[in-house]
Amino acid sequence: MKKLIQRIPRSILLILVINIIIYLFVLLFSFIGVHLNDMFLGAYPFASPNYSFHQIFTSMFTHSEYDESHIIVNLIIFLLFSFGVYRTYGNRGVYITYIISGMVSSLIAMGYMSSQYVENIYYLKKV
Repeated sequence: MKKLIQRIPRSILLILVINIIIYLFVLLFSFIGVHLNDMFLGAYPFASPNYSFHQIFTSMFTHSEYDESHIIVNLIIFLLFSFGVYRTYGNRGVYITYIISGMVSSLIAMGYMSSQYVENIYYLKKV
């Protein structure tokens, strides 16, 4: 096991560890009734009164506290793509690709959620 971990590039291992630590931290707090994803970390521009611009960045490290398969699938897909990025661009390329793709996906998700929010308001006004 130690040899396997030593063979994983530092950038990939660091991103994996950060994601797992934050997931465990969020899970621990959810057991005492504090939902960090909803309050501070996840990108929910209209669903959370605590929304702040930094959540475009922090949301890439958060995963559903209600469904373990979310983090497992995300990390497996990250592993599948990150080795190719590492071979081509190195550690810096892995970091840059992870941050840019995470922020772009946050913006796309926020755009989608915003359109759903506007649709719901429009629907409620019609009824």
